Amino acid sequence: MNTEVKGNNKKLWLLGESKKDRKGRLIYFAGYSKEIDSKGNNIELWQPTPLHKT
Repeated sequence: MNTEVKGNNKKLWLLGESKKDRKGRLIYFAGYSKEIDSKGNNIELWQPTPLHKT
């Protein structure tokens, strides 16, 4: 699924989307932190298990 791209070419992730981490393991997007990094970007939160819909 394609998602929008911010003006600085950073991908906006949707909850539950997955990607491989640096070690090749599948991880799932869990949201954005309320904090920002030194470049002003929201910090992405990832987890090793998929989100469960209730």
